[in-house]
Amino acid sequence: MAKETQGTTKTLYENNKPQVHKMGEFSVSLDAYILVELKDFHTDFNIPFKDQTDGGVILAKYTVKNDSDKDAYYMSSLDITVTYDGLETYHTNYRDLIPLEDQLKTKLAPDNSYLVHAGESITSNSL
Repeated sequence: MAKETQGTTKTLYENNKPQVHKMGEFSVSLDAYILVELKDFHTDFNIPFKDQTDGGVILAKYTVKNDSDKDAYYMSSLDITVTYDGLETYHTNYRDLIPLEDQLKTKLAPDNSYLVHAGESITSNSL
């Protein structure tokens, strides 16, 4: 991320304890997440930071698993709400800071009809 944005990064918080949510034939796991401080980045990336060149980024690793013995379809929408010091902020995926091929919205997309084969796990990164 530092190379992509031409900025500097510092890890502020990291959690590697998986959190699993089961729903129907799927289980969705937040495998790990990290809060990264990003400073002095190129102005090409300042729009999601309200025209600032310093900010914070939450990187998350997710796994979607089809626990059934049949193929199933899963349309992903992974958004994060963060509450800090009484303030709640909503975050959604910003596609330009991590490679598209690593993102869940690329791995489960209209191109593959959101298909997850029986017993298959799909792991990806999100921002």
